Formats: sequence, structure tokens, C-alpha cells
Amino acid sequence: MVVVTPGEVETVQQVTQSLLNASLQHVEKVVIVDGVGVASAVPFEASDFLPQVSANYVGRSGANVSAGLPMQLLNGSEGDRYLVFVSLDDAIVAEQAGQPESDSGRKLQLLGSVDVSVVRSDGTQVPVSSEQPIFIRVSEPLAEPNAICAFLTAEGLWSRAGVRKATEDELRNALGEYYAPGFWCASTHLTIFAALLELALACSNVEVLSPHMLQRLQDSTWYRRTPGIMVISTMVCCTAIVLLAMVADRRVQAQHLWKQQFLLTAVPPARGPCLPCNPCHCSGKPSAAPAKDAKEVAGGDADMAFEPQGLWARTMHRTMTWAAEGRAATISLAAEGVLRGRSHAKRMGTKVVVRGVLQALAANLRVEESSLRGHVWNGQGWVQGSLAVAKSKRLAQLTANLDDELPQIFTSWGKRRWWRAALSFWACHPLVPMFYVCFHITSAKRAVIFSAFLSGSLALSALFMSTVGGTLDAASDLECPVDDSAWRFLMIGLASMVLNAGPRFFLFRLGQRPFAAEARANSQWRAWLRDDAIFWLFAVALVGFYWLFICSFLANLLPTDDWKCMLCFATILVGKLFISPFCRMCFHLVCAEATLLVFPDVLAAPPPELGLHMDVKGEEPKEQNEVVRRKIVELANRGIRVRDLLDFYQKVLQEDFFDPERSTTHDVVRHAIIPWSLKSGEHDTDEVLVDLDQLTSSCGLSFTDSEPHELKGLAYASVVNNSQPVPALKMVTHGWGNIFRHLLAAVFADALGQETYDVTLELLDEPELKTMRSQLASMGKMDTPYWICAFSVNQHAGICGRVPEADTLGRRFTACSCAMPKFFTGDECEMNKFDDMIEYLREYNAQERKAGRETERFGQVVAIDLAFELFTRIWCVAELVQAEKLHLPQALKMHSLSSRERCLEKLRDLDVRKAQASYEADRDL
Repeated sequence: MVVVTPGEVETVQQVTQSLLNASLQHVEKVVIVDGVGVASAVPFEASDFLPQVSANYVGRSGANVSAGLPMQLLNGSEGDRYLVFVSLDDAIVAEQAGQPESDSGRKLQLLGSVDVSVVRSDGTQVPVSSEQPIFIRVSEPLAEPNAICAFLTAEGLWSRAGVRKATEDELRNALGEYYAPGFWCASTHLTIFAALLELALACSNVEVLSPHMLQRLQDSTWYRRTPGIMVISTMVCCTAIVLLAMVADRRVQAQHLWKQQFLLTAVPPARGPCLPCNPCHCSGKPSAAPAKDAKEVAGGDADMAFEPQGLWARTMHRTMTWAAEGRAATISLAAEGVLRGRSHAKRMGTKVVVRGVLQALAANLRVEESSLRGHVWNGQGWVQGSLAVAKSKRLAQLTANLDDELPQIFTSWGKRRWWRAALSFWACHPLVPMFYVCFHITSAKRAVIFSAFLSGSLALSALFMSTVGGTLDAASDLECPVDDSAWRFLMIGLASMVLNAGPRFFLFRLGQRPFAAEARANSQWRAWLRDDAIFWLFAVALVGFYWLFICSFLANLLPTDDWKCMLCFATILVGKLFISPFCRMCFHLVCAEATLLVFPDVLAAPPPELGLHMDVKGEEPKEQNEVVRRKIVELANRGIRVRDLLDFYQKVLQEDFFDPERSTTHDVVRHAIIPWSLKSGEHDTDEVLVDLDQLTSSCGLSFTDSEPHELKGLAYASVVNNSQPVPALKMVTHGWGNIFRHLLAAVFADALGQETYDVTLELLDEPELKTMRSQLASMGKMDTPYWICAFSVNQHAGICGRVPEADTLGRRFTACSCAMPKFFTGDECEMNKFDDMIEYLREYNAQERKAGRETERFGQVVAIDLAFELFTRIWCVAELVQAEKLHLPQALKMHSLSSRERCLEKLRDLDVRKAQASYEADRDL
């Protein structure tokens, strides 16, 4: 044995040559070169030959049999020849030749390598080639059964051409008793041989993005093949969809239909869990309420997206609970009673019908279905207190006539089967609703999420195909046998779509924008900009990675396997764009048909909780005598304009009895409204007549003129309106125990579009109210008429004769000197007709909007006091119940966010059955 110091080498061939030269210098000795390998040379001399069997020459390397050569190779051989065995160190081969790869680019693990050659004494190679196999022992026995034989080509690549693994039987036959166990290769020539093991990933190849495979993106013509054309077309379409979605977002902002700043609100909602299928539910959830109340909400949306709506829904429930014991709320309780009494099947059928109607409504308004469900209308009826509608005037205009249009849509949906099917298909299609307005996530973000989902599904299917067998040209179907059944690739495509739902859900959560506190606008904008940057960077990077993976996969795809890729990719594209929406449409259509078949009356008489007022032929109008109708119209036309409220406040500020911080509405009614409506300037109120000819003629009503001498006083609204009819546009619900200044601040906040009235309170402190007047005038709200009972009810026909002892400040009231008859019940009473008056104003407003003379919908403003005592007053509860029944837009005006937080617990424990009234008899009205 001879140990030789290694020299500098650069290639495997140089390593082999250096070992060969060393072995020739020490013939018949084992030469060891540290870190390089082992070599030995044996001369071709007959005296040194081993006994021969089966016409094979058996050579040794040291003590081990290393080769078996056909005897014909020795015939005519000259004496100056040597059989050289070189066993190379695996590390030096890996260092000099790099990671072993086949000529097809597959990664291989080197288990052992030898060089067997015939040389002369001067080191020159003797070409050896034989038709009979030459056997070379490469290494000791290997535990890996899948090891293969290969030789190193002149280009430095491992090849299997002309070399194979020798079987034990042929080795025993060729070598006889000199057979030594090991890993043997059979070849027809001599060179550097190796035992190579295909890596475990050879048949599970996930190295699609390896440098070698990425290089094929430039070298290959994959983009000219059918899968490449399909993928490139899909990439172009996805990019075009994102660009079109951005244009759609621009158009929505230009139309002022929805802007991101609308999400800033003075009363932010409570945050709740989000669902990707319903992003608009992410606008927040009501604060936790007692479990017993969860199923008892009988108005608004059970999934209401706003804290005020949550409070509103619970308050309405308590209102309904109280009203069940009285005649006034029998109709209001009917919805809850019917809901409890209906069978489970009908409840499910109602959900199907509501879903279909929402799909039709979404197509008409081009507003996303979940946005309509959370902000406009749903299975629990009309959504009250919607922040979205309150923020977007354009949206309010679009939904202003829905109380009349939605019943028509409801009927049309039920009668037109194919229209119903088409609506359902487009509503379930991933592209069509993408361009509808969604309040919490833009169309562009939804388009990017769709692109990520689609490309992710394609990439995942490519990953599956590259890991289960020989679809890449780096794998062989012979060595990686797989089932090429078409069903297998169909299932790969479907599984890819299902598994890719996780990233889609994450992107939805990242891209959604809930309502937020307006007080923290600056920090909120920064947070939104940061989140948007994260969303777009992550989404673009993710989509780019997906497309890179897909393109690299296609560049390494075997042409014979194009059909597999096409089948998987087509399954995903067709499934997402057609099969999925079609199946969902069929399911919804079957459910709808079953509902209409089992419950045919659902179209003519929809469930009461839906809040739809259907026009039933032959339905008789409510019977009202002439006096009642006259009084209803008279009350409805006593709206008081915003400018008159400002003038009244400026005037009352100069009075000694008035303290802005303490005087209540009741104090102002007794000290100012009653005496000032008895006389107006120098003209006695007896000279003022109420002229309602214009309104009654348009509404088909007629009544006899009242006698002038019977009028001893008027409503204050009639005084400032010169007894001209002024139909109210807003009905204000308030408590007389509230501070009067807060009442006016709530009204002005509504006129200015503000959600709380703390800002308007500060404006009321300015001299001459210049800023307030300027802002209201700039918005065109100075002439907006409000119906406020303190101003619109003729107090001289009711309470002016009943004088309490003192006001809030301890000052005594002055008794009214009018001679007006008092009516607390009956046809002439003005305090028992609020329900009918509200309904009249709603119908009158609908006629005006149809005629184009009005654009804003009649609604209710709820001026909530700091202590939330409004919900304990009988008259306020009655107005709330009626407005809820008529699904009027209801705007809750609170003092501030902090006031809401202070009173949450009180509202949760509120029981309106204990509601109070100034006179006990009012509870029976």
C-alpha cells in the first residue's frame, strides 16, 4: 500500500488521470491519495491471470474482484498493457463535477464511482469495446434497491446509454466461484462508472423552481404549446380584469356612490368576525346581548353591521314585547308571532326567496348582494340606521323608492322562472358581482383575490402533477409508473380549487375595511394606507410566484403529457367560471321551485317580517271619517323649516326663563311655544285660517271649513308658516324631558349629515349662529321641513289648560288664556293620530318622488338624550313602532360616542313595558 499526497486538480478526468499515473508508478500495489481516491494497476500477463471461467478474464483491485472482461479483448494483446482500477472519492467527484445530473437534468445521488481502463505503461489509453458485456464492480453491496448504473460522458454528464445494472445470475455465470457480492454494472466499453441513486424526489419532483428548470423558461418553446397558450391567455385576462375593476372603482367614486372616507363615522361599530363569502358582515357586530334576546329581535337585520343598529334592534324587541300587551302594537308583534309559528321548511323557503330577491335587487342597483343584506334589506326586513345609506347620498337616492319597487321585484322574481335562473347564475358567477359596489372591499381588490385564487389553483394542480409521477421530462414514466386515468387529473383540479380557499380567505381579511372612528381619522388613514400597501405587495408577489411556478412547470413538461396539464387546468377554469355557478344556480333554482310549489301563497302574501307591502286587488282602504282625515292632513302639513328653528332659538335665548344648559323641551313649550302661538306679532291668531285646499285636492280629500271664531290658538308651525301647508320631510322623535338645546342640535346634525350632535351643540353657542346658518345654507338645508310635536301639534287644543307647578329651574308657569276646546281623545284629538299621520306623510312623499318634485325619502330622526330616557316614553315608543312597521329610514342622533358607551348597559336592561307617560290615560291610546 502506497500513500500519495494529492495535487491540484480541476476536473474529474484530471483526478482520474492523476490516480492512474500514480498506480502505474506502483504496479500491483494499492495507491491511496488522501481525499481523492484509491487506484491499482494489474499487468496483462498470463502468469498473473486468475483461473478463467466462461471465457472471461477476472481482474482484482487489491483483495476484491473488480472486473470481468471477455477473453477476446486479450487476444493479440501486447505485453505493455495494464488493467487499472481507480475508485474515486465521492466528495471529490461532487466538488469537481457538481451535483450529479442525468442528461435529462434529473438530480442524482452518487453512491460510488470507479474508473476501469486499459492503459500502456506511458499512461495512454487503449480503446476497449466489446459486443459482450464487460462487468465492473462499482462498490460494496448497496441497501438502496433503486440504484442505477451510469457513466460520465465527455461533457461531464452522467448517462445510462449502453450501461446497466448486472444481475446476480449473469455474474455467477460469467465469474463463477470468483463472483464477489457488490454493486456490479454491465457495459460495452470502459470509462468512469458510478452507482447513482435517483433522489427521493425524482418521482416526486417539487424542484420546479430550481435553477436548471428555470433556465428552460428561456430555452424551451413551451409558450407555443397548447398549455402555454392557455396559461398566457389566462394571465392576460386576469390582468385585464384587475384593470377593469380599477376603472369601475374610479367610476363609483366619481359618482359619489361610495368612497373610502364614508367608512369614517363618529359612532364606529363593534368589530366582529369576517367571512369571505360575506365581506359586508365585517362592518361590525352588535355588542354582546343577553342570550335570551338573540332570537327575539323582530326588526332590522339579525346580522346588523352597526352598533347603533344592534342597540336599535334590541330596543325594538323590547318595544314589541311591551306592545304585545296593548292594542297599539298588535300589528307590530305579528311578524314575530308568525316567525315563531312557521314551520322550519317555510323558514328555509323564505331564506331562498329572500336570497333570490336580493340577487335581483343587486342586479338592478349594481350593489353587491351582501352589502344590500347588511345595509338595506334582508330576511328580517328593512335595515334601520344604516351607516352606509346615511353616509352616501347617492345610495340613499338609489334606495329611496325601494319600498315601492321591492314588492314588484319580489313578484317578478316569483313568476319568471328563466329570469330567476339567469339572475341566480350571474349572482353566483365570480366575475359579474365583482364589478358591483361593495362597501368594505373594492372591486380591484376582489379582482386581485380572484386572480390569486385562479392562479393559485393552477399552481397547486401543477405541484400535484409534478409530485406524483413522470409529467416532467426530468422523470420517466417507466421509473415512476403512475395511473394516467383522466379522473385522476380531474380530481387534482378540483382538489386544487378547494385547498386554495385558505389563501383566498386570508386575502379577504387583509383587504377588508370596516367602519372606523372619525375622531382618529389621521391615524386610521395611515393604517389603511399601510394595510393597502401590505395587501397589494403580498397579493402581487403571491400571484407572481404562482405564475412563475406554472410557467416553469410548463417549460419542463413533457410534450406527451400536455393533455394531462390541459385536463387539470381546463377543469379549474371551466369549474370556476361555469360549473360552480351553474351548480349553485341549479341548487337555488330547485329550492326556489320547491318553495313556490309547497307554499304558493308566499308571493301574494310574503312573510310579515320582510316588510313588503304588496298591492292586493280588492283591498279596501282604511275607513276614516271626514273629520279624522282632515285632522291627519292638517297635522302632516305642519312641518317647521330649519330656518324657523334657528330664529326660534335665537329668540328664546333672549328670554329670562331659558337656560341653554338646563331648560328642557317641556319648559320651552310652556314658557314660549304656547304663548307665542297664541299671538304672532300684532296679529291675533283668530285672524289666521288654515288653508289646506292645495293638499286635499291632490290627495282626493275634502272637508268642511272650520269656523274662524273657534280658533283661539294655533300650532307654532302654523304661525311661522302663515298657515300655509308645509308637508314634513322628517319626523323627529324626542322626549320632552330632553334639554331643548340638545333637541335642536340633533335636528341640525341631521340636516348637516352628522352622526352625533356634539359638534352642532358647540355651534349653537356662537353669537347669531353665523357658522350654523352658513353651513346649512351651503348644503341647501335651510328650508328642510321637520315635524316636531312640540311645534307641530296645536298645544292649545290639548295641554295648555293643564299647568304644572314649576319648570326645571323652579319658575312657575303662566296659565294660557285661550278659549280653545281641549281634545284628548276622539276625532278632533291631535295626539292619537301620529301613526296615521306618519303613514300619510310616507305615501305623500312617495307620490312626490314619483312625480319628480322630491328626491329625498321621508324618514325619522330619533333625537336621543344623554340619559337615553327617550325609550321609556310612551309616545316615543309608539312613534318608533310605527316607523319600524313602515320601514322608514331611521337616523339615530346621539350626543357622542362616549354617551353611547355610558348608556349601553342601561339599554340592555331596558324594559319598555314600564314606559312612562305624562298622563296615565296616554298608555291606553
